[in-house]
Amino acid sequence: MGDQVDIDLMRSAQAQNGSIANSPATTAFLVLKTGSNNKALDYLESMRDLPGGIPAFHPYRTYETAWVLEHLAFGGLHLKELVGMSVWETLLSDLESDGVGIDPTYSIKDGDTTSVTLNVLTLGGQPVNPMILHHFEEPKTHTFRTFTFERNASVTTNAHALEALSFMPDYPNRDEVRSRILAMLLADRRYESYWIDKWHASPYYATAHVLIALINHGTEAVVSHCTSSTDWLLHTQRDDGSWGYFNRGTAEETAYALLALLHYHRQVAPVDRTILKKGAFYLYREMQTKNTVYPEMWISKTLSASNSIIEAAILAAINLYQNTI
Repeated sequence: MGDQVDIDLMRSAQAQNGSIANSPATTAFLVLKTGSNNKALDYLESMRDLPGGIPAFHPYRTYETAWVLEHLAFGGLHLKELVGMSVWETLLSDLESDGVGIDPTYSIKDGDTTSVTLNVLTLGGQPVNPMILHHFEEPKTHTFRTFTFERNASVTTNAHALEALSFMPDYPNRDEVRSRILAMLLADRRYESYWIDKWHASPYYATAHVLIALINHGTEAVVSHCTSSTDWLLHTQRDDGSWGYFNRGTAEETAYALLALLHYHRQVAPVDRTILKKGAFYLYREMQTKNTVYPEMWISKTLSASNSIIEAAILAAINLYQNTI
C-alpha cells in the first residue's frame, strides 16, 4: 500500500493483542507509518521470543489444536478418551455462530478451520450446531469456501466439510450437498491421480486428506474411483521407504501417504505390506533421530511449518501402522 494506506482505517483494525490480523509484518508496517504504537510494539517484541524466526502469523491456537486432533483421529486414536475436557471447552468457547478463525484474537472466520473444529468436536462427543458450517456453503455450487470472495475453492476445505457433514444428519439438504462435494473433489483431481491445494505445497497433504475423507465418508461408487490415486501413492514411494514431492523424502509427506494407504488397506482393499512396512520403518528411523526441523511446506504469506501438527501426523501414521500390521 505504501503511502496510499489509510492510517485511521488501519488503526481501527488493530486487535486487542496489538497486532493487525495476527501478522507481524502488517503490524510492523503500522508502526513504521504511525511512528509510535505501544500495543503494536509489545506484540512485535513478543515475536522475538519465538523459536525459528518471525512467523507469518501468530498466534494460531485454534488452528493448531484442531489440526493436531484431526491428524491424531486419522491415526485411529479415540479423541473422547485421549483429550481432556479443558481442550473441548476451549474449542467450544472459540466457536461462534458464524464459525471460527485460526485464533480467538483473529477476527476473520474461515471455512477450513471451522470444518476441522466441528469435526474434532463431534469426534470428542461435543454437541455442535450444523448451521455454523452452513455459513460457509456457496448457495450456487453447494460446495464450501474458505473465505468470502476467494477465487478458487480449496479441495481440503471441502474434504474437511465432508467429514463434518457426516456427523450432521440435520444439516439442510445434506445429501445434495454431500453429492456436490464428492463431484467437485473427483473433478479437481490431477491426471485422475492426485490432488493439490492452495494451503500446502505438497500434493501428499491434499491427496491424503481428500482420500481419507472419501474412504470414510464417500459412497461405494466414489471410493471405487480412488484406485488410481492409491496407485499413484504406491508408485511414488522412494527407495528408502519415504515419500516426497520436492527432490527428497520427508517425514511429513511420508506420514500423509502412509495414513492414506492404511485407510485404504483397512477399509477398501489390501495394499502391499512391504510398501507399508518400508514407509513405517522410515518414520521410525526419523523419529529416532529426534530431528525437529521440518521443511516448510504450509502456504500462508510465506511457507511455514508447525511442528506439533506435523508430529501429530507422524505419530498418527505410526500408531495406525502398529494397530493394522
